Amino acid sequence: MAVFFTMVLGICVCILGYFIVEFNQQNFIRETEAAIEADMRGIVEASSESLTQRLERRAGERTEQFYLLMDKDGRRLGGNIEMLPSEISIIQEGLVRFDLPPGRALAAKVHRFDDGTRLVVARDIGQLTATYRKIQILSGVIIALMLVVCGVSFFLSVYVVNRINIIAGTARRIIETGDLSQRIQIPTEWDDLSNLAQILNALLARVEGLMDGIRQVSDNISHDLRTPLTRLRAGLEELGRDARLSQDNDLRQRFEGLILEAENLLTVFQAILRISNIGKGTRHVAFQPVALESLLRDLIELYEPLAEEKNITLIAELTACSCRGDRDLLFQACANLLDNAVKFTPEGGRIVLSCREEGGQSMIEVRDSGPGIPEAERSKVFDRFYRGDASRHAPGSGLGLSLVAAVLERHGAQIALSGNAPGLNVCVTFAKMTKM
Repeated sequence: MAVFFTMVLGICVCILGYFIVEFNQQNFIRETEAAIEADMRGIVEASSESLTQRLERRAGERTEQFYLLMDKDGRRLGGNIEMLPSEISIIQEGLVRFDLPPGRALAAKVHRFDDGTRLVVARDIGQLTATYRKIQILSGVIIALMLVVCGVSFFLSVYVVNRINIIAGTARRIIETGDLSQRIQIPTEWDDLSNLAQILNALLARVEGLMDGIRQVSDNISHDLRTPLTRLRAGLEELGRDARLSQDNDLRQRFEGLILEAENLLTVFQAILRISNIGKGTRHVAFQPVALESLLRDLIELYEPLAEEKNITLIAELTACSCRGDRDLLFQACANLLDNAVKFTPEGGRIVLSCREEGGQSMIEVRDSGPGIPEAERSKVFDRFYRGDASRHAPGSGLGLSLVAAVLERHGAQIALSGNAPGLNVCVTFAKMTKM
C-alpha cells in the first residue's frame, strides 16, 4: 500500500512539473507571437507614409522591436536589422528565433507582400527567456523537493506499517497462545510508536503479574487445602470402621454423605491443579501423532454401559484422521465432552460422536439431543466454576469444560458450540499437521 501511494504521488508530481513548465512555455510563446503580430498589422495596414519611413519611425520609438525589409532578392531595403544571421531556429510554425549582437535573443515573424518584398518583425525575448529559465529552475527545485517528500513519505509509511505489524503480530500471538510473557520487540526508542510499544509492554507486564497472582492464589489454596482434606477423608474412613456406625443407619448415611462431600472437594481442587498444570505445560513438548478415530473408539467402549443404563443411543461416525498432541490429555478432554452429553441427554435420546478431516484439518463433533446451552451462555461455559441454569441442579463443579479449554488451547485447537435442534453440537477443530 505504501508503494502504491508513493507511486501515485510521484506520478502527480511529474504531471504537475510538466504542466508548470509546458504552460509557462506556451504562455510566453503566445504572448510573444501576439505582440509581434500586433506590431506587424500596425506596419502593414498604415498608409499615411511609406513602409521604409514607418519602419524607421517605429525602430526609433521601440528599442525592444526590430525590423528588416528585404526585396524579393534578399537585399536590405530598410529597418534597424542590418542582416539576418545564418543560424535561425524554429520556435513553432510561423515563428523563428535568432540572435543578434551583442547577445540579443529575438523572436520573429515574416510577412510577404504581393511584389515579393518581405518584412521581418522581431522582438527582444531576452527578458522573457531569463524569466522562463528562472521558472524552469524553480520548477525543478519544487519537483526535486516533492520527490524527496515522496521518498520520505515512503520511508515513514514502511516504517510505521512495519512497527504496527510488529505490534499486531505480538497481540495476535498472545491471543492465540494466551502467553502474556511475550513482549513487543521494537529496536528503536526515538519515535512515538516505540513509546507506545514500551507502554503496551508495561501494560502486558502488569496484566501478566495480576493474572499470575490470581492463578497463584487459586493454586495455593487448592494445594494447601488438598492435604488437610485428604487427612480429613482418611480420618472419616478410619472412623467409618467403628462398629457403632453400622448399628445406626441414619448416622451411617450422614457419615457417608460427609465422606462424599470430602471427595467432591478433593476432586475440585485436583481439577484446579490439573488445569493449572496443563496451562503451564510447554506447548508441543513430547507431542506425537494421535489417531483420533482410535481414541474415540476407546472412549465409546468406556461410555457405552453408562449410555445403555439411560437408554441413550450412542452413534459413532468415525473416519481416519489424526492430529499431533498428547493422547492422554486429548482422551481426558473428549471424555469430559462425552460425559456432559451423556449427563444432560434425557432417556431415550441419542448422541452422535464423529471425527473427519476437512481441508487438511481434523474435526471432532459431539452432537446430543439434550436441552442444549442458550446462545448467550456459550461464551461463558469455559470459565472456571461457571454453571448455567440448566446444570445448577446436576452434580459437578463447573470445571469440566475449563479443563477441555485448557487442553485444546495447549494443542492449538479451536472449539465451537452451536445448536443441534434439539441439543448441542460441540465441534473441535485441530490445526493441520506439519511435518516435524
